Amino acid sequence: MLSATLSEQRMRECARYMVNPTKVAIDEGKLVLTGLTQYYVRLPEDRKFDKLVLLLDALAFNQVIIFTNRVDRAKKLV
Repeated sequence: MLSATLSEQRMRECARYMVNPTKVAIDEGKLVLTGLTQYYVRLPEDRKFDKLVLLLDALAFNQVIIFTNRVDRAKKLV
């Protein structure tokens, strides 16, 4: 299992099923990325792609990283 972010509740749930997991964590106070802006929007599955397109049209940026959890989503974005 790999995730950039996990809630405490989700970590406890995962711990029930994993054997000898390795956890890599970064102290938020030590990680400073100047000029980085992150956006998170919770949406129903069927509205995610359209919202992403609207955000990309509305926001000014030089670079962008979009994380997906499925190959078909990544292909659709390309």
